[in-house]
Amino acid sequence: MAYYAAGELRLEADPEAARLLLDRSLELAEQVDARFVFGIAGLSAATMHARSGSVPRALDLYEQLVDHWQRAGVWTQQWTTLRTLVELLADVGQDRAGATLLGAIAATTTAAPVFGADARRLGETTRRPRPSLGETAFEAERRRGAALGDEGAVALAMRTLRRLTADAEVAPPRPAPR
Repeated sequence: MAYYAAGELRLEADPEAARLLLDRSLELAEQVDARFVFGIAGLSAATMHARSGSVPRALDLYEQLVDHWQRAGVWTQQWTTLRTLVELLADVGQDRAGATLLGAIAATTTAAPVFGADARRLGETTRRPRPSLGETAFEAERRRGAALGDEGAVALAMRTLRRLTADAEVAPPRPAPR
């Protein structure tokens, strides 16, 4: 937990130091079977890797985390993971899956309220797939996602992640629109 906290503190100021600390936290959490620490440190590491362009590592971590929170039955953490996953999906051109997950996120009753920087990021992420899909297709995907339910959203995330991690080459990240 100490390595996780130290890494979390350095995410913005010193990403390389944060990466080393979070990786160490994950390593130790696996060794001692500290599942909650593995999950929270893993999410920090996954978002850091995604935002820094380390897409294959981020995809691998997200696949582990979605499965981890599903097995643990911890929906608050699962929805936090899926919210940040949508950012990565937008970065790698998976706008349809991202829009569908956005619909599921908006419809769920098992997620904690989003506020602060997370709410700002979610708002920005919600705008990203609209240009490539068009407004009609975007809204259709959101409605589809809203109808999935919690388990369906997790299944969609896992299918998408497995497909992306199975690909030999992942599309390079797209820059976020300004």
